[in-house]
Amino acid sequence: MIEKNVLLESAKAAFDWVEKNQLKKNNDANCGRFVYARRVADNFTDLSTNWTTGFGSMAMLSAYKITNEKRYLDSALKGVDYLKSLQIMDATVPRLCGAIREVMPQTNWLHPRDALSAAWTFLAVGKELKDETLILRASLFADWMIEHAFMGDWPICTVALSEGGTATDDLLGSFHSGGILFFLDMYKETGEIKYYSTAHRMAEFYINNFIDEDGEITVLFDSIGNNPDVHNEKKWPLDWQMMHKVNDDFGGIALVEAYKVFKNEEYLKRCSAYFKKLCEYENGDGSYLQPEVETGSATASIFLQKYLTIAHDDEKPAIQKLLDRSLEHLLKLQLKRSDEQLNGAIYGMDDSCKYGNREWVNLRITAYAIFAMLEESDASIFPIKF
Repeated sequence: MIEKNVLLESAKAAFDWVEKNQLKKNNDANCGRFVYARRVADNFTDLSTNWTTGFGSMAMLSAYKITNEKRYLDSALKGVDYLKSLQIMDATVPRLCGAIREVMPQTNWLHPRDALSAAWTFLAVGKELKDETLILRASLFADWMIEHAFMGDWPICTVALSEGGTATDDLLGSFHSGGILFFLDMYKETGEIKYYSTAHRMAEFYINNFIDEDGEITVLFDSIGNNPDVHNEKKWPLDWQMMHKVNDDFGGIALVEAYKVFKNEEYLKRCSAYFKKLCEYENGDGSYLQPEVETGSATASIFLQKYLTIAHDDEKPAIQKLLDRSLEHLLKLQLKRSDEQLNGAIYGMDDSCKYGNREWVNLRITAYAIFAMLEESDASIFPIKF
């Protein structure tokens, strides 16, 4: 097992990369956004969108919580301010009020799963800082999503925000599974039964359609039959689909929490199956898949930490061993450079979600790694602790 001080030192290096790679000038329209992906060879960059700005902000508040350094708090709040600029607060247009735009205030569309992560940031930061206005913003989004972004019991992939806009496709994606946890968090914070029931119907849909009894995740689901090319790898790249099998968008920890709340033994069985599937995907050294999807070492670590809290005793030693290997490999993915644009960052996929091949660092895995490294310190604000 890796010593906590080793994890903390790596986390601190990651803190600094996230903080130093944020746009901070108040006269810049991008103020508050982070570098999402940076190509190691030439420092080509791509900036964060709604969800990655959110996770960068949660990582920064976690950094502040454990170090008490104000620059991290300032960074988190700048990120949150950018997210505020993306949320539509015009009550005269009920169809849009509460929605969170994808990239910038002019963007006329959103992926509900991405926008949900921005709202999750409002909830997490609001709870941590006791800011009721941020919790209200999270509620406004949650209500908008339930009303305008579901097709039956599962959210749609994309919503157009232009006049008369509707879903741009009718495919459903496994990556919405983390929404189960978001709505459970909303329920715990507000006591609103609508969030409880939304989480429950999503959890049922997830085990019936996306994660099978063997722990295999089907990333795209065609519920109507309008998409005969749903498995066309040119349209839906294999890199992206394989990434979502090990970077499960927190579906695993959502099922852990759903099991605690709803007491459905099937959720526990699917968690166990997913653990076994991760063992199949693992290469024996804490890395996942061939070619490697680096973010798997971070997201698997978070899932394994949470799954340990409900797993049967006979499974726990194997879970702990896989967790240790995953964290150890995660540390090996971290760059140690004199260049502050790279030092502390962690290798990941490129700016288009293609295999990184050690050519890119990105915010997705670096933020997730921070949460994994800080989990045992109780400093991580994600997943939200109630």
